[in-house]
Amino acid sequence: MGQFAPFLILILAWGLNSETMRSQGAVPATSQTAPIKLEKTKLEQLKQVLLTLRNQQSEQERQTILTYSQPITDNDNQIQTLTDLLDQHRLAENDVNEAATLRLQEQSSAEKSARDQIDQNIISLEQELRQTQNLIAYWQMQFSELDTKEDQLASLYPVLQNQESQLAQLRQQRVDISTQVLLGTQAISSATEGARAQLAANEKAIQNEITNLKESTARLLRDQDQARASSEYLAQQVRQAEFNYNQQRQKVKKLESP
Repeated sequence: MGQFAPFLILILAWGLNSETMRSQGAVPATSQTAPIKLEKTKLEQLKQVLLTLRNQQSEQERQTILTYSQPITDNDNQIQTLTDLLDQHRLAENDVNEAATLRLQEQSSAEKSARDQIDQNIISLEQELRQTQNLIAYWQMQFSELDTKEDQLASLYPVLQNQESQLAQLRQQRVDISTQVLLGTQAISSATEGARAQLAANEKAIQNEITNLKESTARLLRDQDQARASSEYLAQQVRQAEFNYNQQRQKVKKLESP
């Protein structure tokens, strides 16, 4: 009922205008003051109707901005911000992949360097060990100078044991390097997958938020279209009130003219 009140005011005001016009025809020509006064009263009434409708129109426009335009703008801004954040996450995913590749390359390079050094040490030690074994074999075949033979063998056996022990340690270090590389590769892969999973979860949450905001905007636009239909009805009332007011003002001017 509230939205039809201005229209009813227009009808009543215009009816009053028509009644005034009929009454004016009944007023004797000798008295013009009363009709002019009535028409001015009618003009003031139409002016108040027009002002009321214009105020309602301004308030409706303000409410439309608060209810629809501003939330739609806010949604658009949030969508843009989230889209930028989504792009940053995708770039971060590339950074994670590049970092993993770099770490694997560095690990591979370090492994090769360490393994090459161990291999070189093994080769050198194997040569020394063969020399020791040859010396032992030589002294074992000596049957003269038994005292010297025993002394030489007594000194060579510990050397041989030490060399064999060192060689075993070097070979174990080589195995350990491979094991460490494997564990390092697994750790890098695990960390990379964890980072990817976190980024993927964040991206999904961002995409869901963007979808919700777009759906909210779509609802606001639909409601805004309905509100515009109501605004157009009020605008028609304002135009009609302006027409009535202008018509009445011209009528008053004619009555006041000599």
